[in-house]
Amino acid sequence: MAYVYQEFPKVKYNPKLGTKTVQNADEEKALGKGWYNNPGEFPKPSRIVVALDEVVKPWWIKWQWMFAAGALIIGTVAGFVKLWR
Repeated sequence: MAYVYQEFPKVKYNPKLGTKTVQNADEEKALGKGWYNNPGEFPKPSRIVVALDEVVKPWWIKWQWMFAAGALIIGTVAGFVKLWR
């Protein structure tokens, strides 16, 4: 018996929403834009996003504790000032 190609069911991929299996062309059309036949078709991130990810993220990971500590100190001082008034 020879193989007979069937278009459906098939899996569609979305970079944010994951995967979804569609049973027919109407379900595929109902998904809307942003769904691809394979993950290799996902759009490439912009150069700005890549630069932010490479430059800012490591810096933020290294220094985020300082921002958290500063926010804690400012919040504590503001609470004491409110109590004294």
